[in-house]
Amino acid sequence: MEKITDEIKEVLEGGVDLHLHTAPDIFPRRLDDFEAAEQAKEAGLKAVVLKNHFFPTSSRAKLASERTGFTLIGSITLNKPVGGINPYAVEMALKEGARVVWMPTIHSINTLRRPELVTMFQKIIRSGEEGLAITEGDGLIPDVYQVLEIVRDSDAVLATGHISPQEVIPLVKAAVEMGLKRVILTHPFSHLVGMEKTDVKGLLDLSPGIYVEFTCYDCSSHIKEPLSYEEVKGLIREVSPGRTVISSDGGQRGNPPPYEMLAEMVGKLLPSFGREGVRRMIVENPSFLMDL
Repeated sequence: MEKITDEIKEVLEGGVDLHLHTAPDIFPRRLDDFEAAEQAKEAGLKAVVLKNHFFPTSSRAKLASERTGFTLIGSITLNKPVGGINPYAVEMALKEGARVVWMPTIHSINTLRRPELVTMFQKIIRSGEEGLAITEGDGLIPDVYQVLEIVRDSDAVLATGHISPQEVIPLVKAAVEMGLKRVILTHPFSHLVGMEKTDVKGLLDLSPGIYVEFTCYDCSSHIKEPLSYEEVKGLIREVSPGRTVISSDGGQRGNPPPYEMLAEMVGKLLPSFGREGVRRMIVENPSFLMDL
C-alpha cells in the first residue's frame, strides 16, 4: 500500500467517494454503513455514496447519517430485485433521498452473456438466466425513458452501470437530449464494461455534465484483469482530470479499507496530475455531481 503522507491526507480532505459497497449485503463486505461513515469522517472525506447491487440504500444512508453526523448518500441499482428498469422504484428511492441511479450491473445483458462474469457472480445468477434489456430496435425501451425523466426532474445522477458499450452510447445520448445535467460513465474502461476511448471521448463532447469514473477496485489484485496505474494515468490524460471522478468501489473483504484504497490511488496520481488535478477528480467533480 501507498504510505499515507500528509500530502495525501490533505488532497483527500473534503473528498467524496461516489461508489462504496457496505454491509448488510448478499456479498460479504468488510464494513457496515456506520463503520464506513466513521472511517470516512476520520479520513477527512465530506460524503460517501452507498451502493448495493440489489436493494436501494436510501433508507440506510439516511439512518446512518443521522446516527453518525456524516453525510452518506443513497442510491438504487436497477437489477432484478427492484424490478429491473422500474420507474416506480426509482421515483420512491429519489423521494427518500437517493442521488444516484445505476443502470443494471449484475443482471445486465453485458454481464450475463459472459461466462467468466457469470462464474464471478454465480451466487446470485441462475443457470441460463437472461439479462435485462434497456434497448429495443434502434432506441431505448419505454421504461428507460421514464427513468431518465424522473432522474432529470429530480436533478439526480444517472450512472451507466455494467451495461455494454453498445447500450451506453444511446442511453447517454438520450439522457443529454432529455436534459439530464449529471451523468457518470461507470468505470467504462474496466473489464466489466470495456468501452473504447473514442466512444467515451465522443460522449464527453455531448455535455459538460458527463464524467468518466475510475475506481480503485479496477486496479486491485482482487480482480482477474486489473488496470495498471500507468494505464489509468494514460486514460485520464485522454479524457482530462476535469471530466474524471475517482471512487473506491471498495468494501470487499479481500481488499484493504476503502480509504486506504483511495489514498493509494491519490499517491499514484499526484506525480502526474499534481494536487490541483487530483483534487479536481476526487473533491470538486464529485461534489458537483452530488450537489454538495
